[in-house]
Amino acid sequence: MKLPDVFARLGRLFGAGGVFVCFSLVQAGAVPASSVFPDLHISAWQVENGLPSNKIMDVVQARSGFIWIATFAGLVRFDSEKFTVFDENNSAGLLDHSLTCLVEGRDGSLWIGHSNGAVTHLVDGRFETITPKNPQTGVIRSIAFDQAGDLWTYSD
Repeated sequence: MKLPDVFARLGRLFGAGGVFVCFSLVQAGAVPASSVFPDLHISAWQVENGLPSNKIMDVVQARSGFIWIATFAGLVRFDSEKFTVFDENNSAGLLDHSLTCLVEGRDGSLWIGHSNGAVTHLVDGRFETITPKNPQTGVIRSIAFDQAGDLWTYSD
């Protein structure tokens, strides 16, 4: 069962407050996760399993079903069986491997924030560095789209 399905199911049963209470109780250790989410299987993946780094900065599950993971050692695509790592050594257009945040565009493409202030767009298997109208200096901490479809970044 996909995590969004779990949220939808809990939301229908308990409302948003019920979901928060369930997660709070599980996080605090007061209730075993298996008793709250009997259909939820939890796995932990690390470098030994194919990740380039154990430090995960952001995770997005795309409409395609892939899980995209931003790390300081590159972008990772997980297809439920194996990890594929993309970095500046094997992916033309991806100029830096220190990734901080991800967001999926309306068209299914992936937007990537970097620790050096850059933004990369992954569309149709190609990486393209985007030069913003007002270049930022500092780490891109968050990246999002507004309702008009404009891309916004937050940096420090």
